[in-house]
Amino acid sequence: MKTILIIDDNKDLAEIYSTRLKAEGFNTVAAFNAEEGLKQIKKSKPDLILTDIIMPGLKGTELFLKLKENPETKDIKVVFMTAYASTTTPWGEIATESYALKIGAQGYLRKEIPLESFVEAIKQIIAL
Repeated sequence: MKTILIIDDNKDLAEIYSTRLKAEGFNTVAAFNAEEGLKQIKKSKPDLILTDIIMPGLKGTELFLKLKENPETKDIKVVFMTAYASTTTPWGEIATESYALKIGAQGYLRKEIPLESFVEAIKQIIAL
């Protein structure tokens, strides 16, 4: 069974994703900020990390770069998630899809896509 770590400061959304992915046969673990996510990575050894980009403290892109610097975590698949249609947010610029893929992320998903489309995208990415 593949393990997916969901890192998102929106607890309700993380729970929705977790519940739906569990229904598809995945083991899921949730963390509500990047620092907590780093601790969960050591505990759960996920096959895939779904991380929000904009979170308090460490941003999703910063977390990604930390993972890629560490030999123990550099091969974990990472998908960025965002609710922002624009790259400009009240917190500054966010990563674009092209940037995310250029630095090595396996995907970039907008949170507003239908849940079934989200699940299908995750299934395709984890199968790679």
